Amino acid sequence: MVVRAADSTARDSTLHSSENPVTSPALPRIFEAGRAFGKNRLEIQRNLGKPLAVAVREVANRHGPGTDSLFTFRFPRTEIVLLRVSHDGKEIVRTVTTWDPDRTFPGNLRMGRSSRQQIDVGLGRPDTVQQKGDTLQLGYYSNGVVNDVVLLHMLQDTVRMIEWRFYVD
Repeated sequence: MVVRAADSTARDSTLHSSENPVTSPALPRIFEAGRAFGKNRLEIQRNLGKPLAVAVREVANRHGPGTDSLFTFRFPRTEIVLLRVSHDGKEIVRTVTTWDPDRTFPGNLRMGRSSRQQIDVGLGRPDTVQQKGDTLQLGYYSNGVVNDVVLLHMLQDTVRMIEWRFYVD
């Protein structure tokens, strides 16, 4: 269920960033924080060390014949999904998910410590708010465009996980 960020009583509607005048200078930096984990396998491993596990599966190339490789790297309290394009070897990070309480992110965002009110102050109002079971999901779009999104997963009014979804074409 999606609710308007500015009106918690509205149901099944989405608030887009063009309607959200309240943002924070920390918001662009939260997107940079997701990309700082690394742009390719080498950078990711340099920044996070050897993964605990790596899963690889083949996926169809969206733009032509052949298959690409989708890697899922599991680190302590962090998971990264990376696409390797077969025809040129280019590597593109698709998602980064972390639930690491030892990391602090822009807007003074911390897992297990930041409340919804602190997030609104630190990052501004979210572009989307969704209730998924017992988890409240706050979505922030990059530069007002849905291409890249940061999702904050909250349980009992506390951030439990951050998920970056990067646009891949």
